Amino acid sequence: MARKYDPFSKQYVGYIQPAATDTSQIKPGFYLKPHNLSPHYAVIENIYGAGALGGRTRGKWVDRLNWAAESVNFRGFQLSVPWGLYEKGFSGGDFSNLDYLEDVVDEIGANGKYVMLMSHQFREFRNNDVSGLGVDNQMRYLLPEDLRTHQGMVDSIDCLTSLGETIRSVTGTPSAALGVDGDYAHNATTNILYGPKAGGVWPAGVDLNLNDPRKHWLWDNAYAYSKFVSGAMGFDMKIYKPALRTRMAAFQQAVADRFNNKPHVIAITTTESATGSPIYLGAAAGGIVSDDLDANAGAVNVSTNVHRAMLSGKTAVLQATRPKFPNKIFAQDINVPLDTINYVKEYFDQATANKMGATSSDTVWWSDGLKRPDEPKKGCLVRMSENSSIMPIISQWQQWCWDSDLAGSSDIKSTQDFLDRFQNVFDMATVGNATTVFGLNAHMVIIQLETAMGIWVGGGTYSAPQSVGKDIPVVVPSLKDWLKAKFVAEGITDGSGGLNTVRPLYVGYNS
Repeated sequence: MARKYDPFSKQYVGYIQPAATDTSQIKPGFYLKPHNLSPHYAVIENIYGAGALGGRTRGKWVDRLNWAAESVNFRGFQLSVPWGLYEKGFSGGDFSNLDYLEDVVDEIGANGKYVMLMSHQFREFRNNDVSGLGVDNQMRYLLPEDLRTHQGMVDSIDCLTSLGETIRSVTGTPSAALGVDGDYAHNATTNILYGPKAGGVWPAGVDLNLNDPRKHWLWDNAYAYSKFVSGAMGFDMKIYKPALRTRMAAFQQAVADRFNNKPHVIAITTTESATGSPIYLGAAAGGIVSDDLDANAGAVNVSTNVHRAMLSGKTAVLQATRPKFPNKIFAQDINVPLDTINYVKEYFDQATANKMGATSSDTVWWSDGLKRPDEPKKGCLVRMSENSSIMPIISQWQQWCWDSDLAGSSDIKSTQDFLDRFQNVFDMATVGNATTVFGLNAHMVIIQLETAMGIWVGGGTYSAPQSVGKDIPVVVPSLKDWLKAKFVAEGITDGSGGLNTVRPLYVGYNS
C-alpha cells in the first residue's frame, strides 16, 4: 500500500514507515551545483597547468564554499566527476587522481556539509570552461585519454550535407530571392556559410575558416550533438558500446571504493537522460553508421536507432553500478523522452526494484511533457510526485526555471516577476501550485549556480525575452538572498529548507 502525500495536512497517509536497514540518511535541504569546473581546480592545474581554467581556480571554489556557509539550510554540493580527469594510464585503470577530488569532498565534510557525486557523466556540454578548447581537446573531460581515439575530421558542410540540408552555392552573398526558409548558402571561395534562411531573410554569414561551429573529429567513443537552446556543441558518450560500459563500471567501482565509507557523501547521480541527435549522419569511419546504427535514413531513424541504443545502454550501466553504492542515494536525472521512446516510464518501472531515486534537471511546470498527467506518457514530474513516499526525490533548479517566454513559460517583465517565479518554483518543489496542482514533495533541491541571468547572486540586468515585442531589461534579484529571507521569516532552522523530511521507503540499495 503506497503512501500518498496530503497537501492540506502536509502529512503522508496510508503507509507505516518501516525501520531502515541501511545506514544512509536523507539530508533534506538545498544543495549548490557549481556547473563549471572550479571544484576540480587542483587536478586540472596538475594536468594542464595553472592557466587551464582562465583564473577560475581555488578562489572561485572558495566563493562557493562561503555561499554554502551562509545558511544551515544550504546543505552542501552536487559535484560533477569528469571521467576524463579521474582515470588515467596507458590502458586506463589508474585512479590516483581521485586523491584531488577526495581533498575537495573532505573539505566540504569538514565544514559540516554533504556531497552528491555526479559520477555518471554521459555527456559533456561545452560550457564556459570548455567552449574555448580546440577540436583536439574536445574529449578532455568526458573520456579517459586512452579512450579519446578518433577517425577523420568533419566540418559544417559535411554535417549539413549528411543531415540532408539544402546548401545553395553562391559566389557572393545570397540574394533575397534565393532559396526558401531552412536553406543554407555557401561561398566556397571565401568559405562563408549563410543560413538557415528564416522569414525570407538570410542571416549574416559565418567564416568557417575562423569559426566552424560544427567542426569536430569523429570520435570512436562519443558523437557530437547540437544543444538546441544555445546552438553550442556538446558530446554524448557512445554508452551503447558494451566495452565502454564495462570501463565505466570499473570507474564507478573506483569511486565507490574511495567514497562509500564517507558519511558526508550521501548520493550518486547522473547527467540528464536526454540524448542528443548526432549532427553528422554520414558513413565515414567513426560516425554513427560505422557503429552499425544506420542513420542514413534521417532524423526518424536516429530517434529509433541511436536514441534507443543510447537509452538502453544507460539503463544497463546504471543497473550494473547501482549495487556498488549500497548505502547511498542513487538517482538518475530523468526527464525525457516520452514520445518516440518512452524512457521516463521505463525508468520508473524498474527504479523501485533497483532502489533508485529520481532527479530532474530544470524543474519547470510550464513544459507540457514534464507534467503530462496520464499513462502511458505520464511526465517525470508527475511520476516523481507520486513516488516521493517510495524513493528519494531531488528537484533541480537550473536555467529553464528562470527563463522568460521559453517552452511556454510566462514573460518576466520586472524584478517582482522574478520574485514571483522564485515562489512558484519553490511551491512546485513542495506542495504544488495552481498551475500544476501536484507538488514534488522533494527531499532535496539542487541549484545551478551559473546561469545566463546570474540568478544566484543577482544584482545584474538581464534582457528578458517576451512573447510579443522586444526584450525587456530587468534587474535580477538574488535567489540566495530570497531563500535566506524565507528561512528566517518561516523559522526554518533545522537544515531542511522547508522541504520533505519524511524518509522514503528506501534510500540505499540495502533498504
